Amino acid sequence: MEGLFRPLLPFGVGDRTKFLTAMNDSASQRSLGWEVDFMWRYSWLTLLLCMVLLPSFSNGQWIYAPYQVVPSPSVPVELWWDGRRTATLRVYRVKNFEEVLMGQKAVQELVWSKTFTRQPKEYKTLIKVPLLQVGVYKLEMIAGKVREDRTINVTRVLLVAKKSPTRVLVFTADAETGKPIGGCSVRLFDEKRKLIAQGKTDKKGLALVDYKLEDVTVIATAPDGSIATTEVWSETRERYTVYIYTDRPVYRPKQKVYFKGIVRKFEDGEYLTVADKQVRVVVRNPEDTEIARLTLTTNRYGSFAGEVDLPEATPLGQYGIIATIDGETHFAHFEVAKYRKPEFEVKVTVDKPYYIKGEQIHVSVKANYFFGAPVAEGKVTYIVSASPIWWSPFAEEFETWYETPPYYGEFIMRSTTKLGKDGTVKFTIPTVHKRASDYDMRYFIRCEVTDQSNRTVSGSASCSVFRASFQIALATDRYAYRVGEIAKVKIKTGDFERRPVSVKLYLALESERWNRKAKRYERIEVERQQVTTDADGTANATFKLQKAGYYRIACWGRDERGNLTSGAVWVWVCAEGDFDYSYPTLELVCDKKTYRIGEVAKVLINSNRKGVWALVTVEGDDILEAFVIPLHHQSSIFELPITKKMRPVSYLRVGYVFEGRFISAHKSIVVPAREKFLRVEVTTEKPIYQPREKVRYRIVTRDAEGKPVSAELSFALVDEAIFAMRADRTPDIREYFFGWRPNLVETSWESVVVKRDIVVGKEKARYGLIPAGAFQKISEEEVRRRFEDTAFWHPFVVTDENGEATVEVPLPDNLTTWRATVRAITLQSQVGSTIQKIRVTKPILVRLQLPRFFTQHDVAKILTVVHNNTDEPQKV
Repeated sequence: MEGLFRPLLPFGVGDRTKFLTAMNDSASQRSLGWEVDFMWRYSWLTLLLCMVLLPSFSNGQWIYAPYQVVPSPSVPVELWWDGRRTATLRVYRVKNFEEVLMGQKAVQELVWSKTFTRQPKEYKTLIKVPLLQVGVYKLEMIAGKVREDRTINVTRVLLVAKKSPTRVLVFTADAETGKPIGGCSVRLFDEKRKLIAQGKTDKKGLALVDYKLEDVTVIATAPDGSIATTEVWSETRERYTVYIYTDRPVYRPKQKVYFKGIVRKFEDGEYLTVADKQVRVVVRNPEDTEIARLTLTTNRYGSFAGEVDLPEATPLGQYGIIATIDGETHFAHFEVAKYRKPEFEVKVTVDKPYYIKGEQIHVSVKANYFFGAPVAEGKVTYIVSASPIWWSPFAEEFETWYETPPYYGEFIMRSTTKLGKDGTVKFTIPTVHKRASDYDMRYFIRCEVTDQSNRTVSGSASCSVFRASFQIALATDRYAYRVGEIAKVKIKTGDFERRPVSVKLYLALESERWNRKAKRYERIEVERQQVTTDADGTANATFKLQKAGYYRIACWGRDERGNLTSGAVWVWVCAEGDFDYSYPTLELVCDKKTYRIGEVAKVLINSNRKGVWALVTVEGDDILEAFVIPLHHQSSIFELPITKKMRPVSYLRVGYVFEGRFISAHKSIVVPAREKFLRVEVTTEKPIYQPREKVRYRIVTRDAEGKPVSAELSFALVDEAIFAMRADRTPDIREYFFGWRPNLVETSWESVVVKRDIVVGKEKARYGLIPAGAFQKISEEEVRRRFEDTAFWHPFVVTDENGEATVEVPLPDNLTTWRATVRAITLQSQVGSTIQKIRVTKPILVRLQLPRFFTQHDVAKILTVVHNNTDEPQKV
């Protein structure tokens, strides 16, 4: 890249200051024919100009004018004043703007003056001010002894600045046409008005500089004297990625909190192990009071672990774990509550996982205590909702990490019923839904069961309602092609349970053309084929794409009852040109959903404007790529090589300057780290145990290719009832390290009035916290009084070179289902996790149901419940 410049002076450090001010009411905006955003964010530069050039603000008098405008013989200005009927407007040109920036007094030259008389009871006057020469101007209105001032920057340049935690990218373009302006003098100032760097933009209007402070004010001066300014700031990039969790999400006072953290450093698309690093851990309660402080050190796997005893009188609510490494803080949360674990679970099932549209859904509800007995005659309340579904057998699991969460649909119905003595009940749900004819649907049934002790537990189930007795899945090898290329279409057909079936299908390539008069798409069939899926339910087809445009590939077929079902995908056949398409302001289309390092992404840019110059950047932890390309047509193509720095996800952003504003769009570039995913297996000798038995867990870790690999893992054995009460929201360790990452590059620009005044642009990154849990240490007593929430915890189990390890756990006296959660990581930052469950029960159980409270002279009715889990009658 040409025109790069480097700092000339040491970086300054200043306090961060932001200023917001309200400007212009909506009535004056409409009267002037241009729009002004109500909230402007002022940098120290703007504040300085206001202090030096605008000495007074008076009640009852105001000047409405654009902040930046292109040279014009008639710049709209609106004057508001009361009292006197006449007012004089004087326009001064600031001759020493450069010196004003450095704190000197402004030298002004009068260039225009005129006196105006307002109509009676009219307090505003619209005028046109000739401002033909670029520069900074002060408008001064005098009504009697009252003065009011306003500053206007007349410029032909619009400046776009992008800032990462370490660099600033500057793009200068003509505010009206968007053509890049090279040779602009660029200066960067810190918050103390200290010059940090200077240089010139190259012929494509680009300049890049290293800059590690959070805030920077950028000033660009074009060869014709036009000045453009903006301030851009970004958050400091965290040096470490820390995955902190505990073994369960909620616990009681007086219990012990066990936690683990894994520390990594992300550089050039790779995670590096951070060993032998001191970590200071603080635990705070909901009142922000420190209850524990620990100093720990990471081991060779970059891990640390600790424990904290909670006081008996500790407040209830959400607690925070704050881990500090080299002054950088990372967080996790857990909850403390005086809870009573649910004594039973609710299982909701349907008699089959699928139905044909119009059939009745048969639902079964079964409520059992965790030790195996039924919840007899409990009250059941159920709620039904539904949403569209699509079958995606060609998608990889991790693709959902980068997509919008699923939509859980619309309310269908609500009703009540009652469990039988065996703890079960059945009912039916009609598959009547207003969208059922257009889509396959997924129905969600949520049931709440209340037992005789008035305790409520919920369960849920879902099923699919299809349009026909088989499903069609359709996918192309890409989403964008060039003219003359072959589109390869993969087709999959499956029955209700998605088992392969052979089906006769029709396939059509249709051109979608936008009818501008009717304002809708019209489909023209280009080619039709007939295919039959084989015994594996698969078929392949190809279409030669001979003409550029927007296309739909549709596939349909009928089952034995004549029910019609279908699927469709849309593709672009790319070329430089203008097509019959409803072009948005700006749209990006990538040829694939995910990429591998070394591949080349083909990107289609669609815009309702042409003849503009697009700034293309690839962003993430830093500005990875930056270049400018011309958009001669409404559809344009460019290629982007995929590099290691783009892994696991980066952000492609494209924008152009048009009529005084910066228009942009973005697309995620997903480069999954497939080789970093571990396969973790946990097995036991049998599925059911009795209290106090010893369970032997065998753990195996393998890499993505199935080869054994040594890994460090945490092992937690927790009562399943805990998770029925509070779900474990600890992120999947694979998704946490190799899923979505925030874009740390911020973009800022100041609008220039051409025809309309546009708002200041600002894009924000997202951040999140990690939820977690805690557990209680097991007791060593021999009597049957060991009722634990957590049976076992070990944060540092290591598998050998064969990827194997064994964990032995003596079970406590709980009659429940135990969940084993294993999370693993290698020295090469390969990650994986798994969950395994066992059930602990006894042949015969006797339970007493007592009232929770008594008062004197009460007569209590004691309910005795006997559970026989054997196959023979028993006498108690």
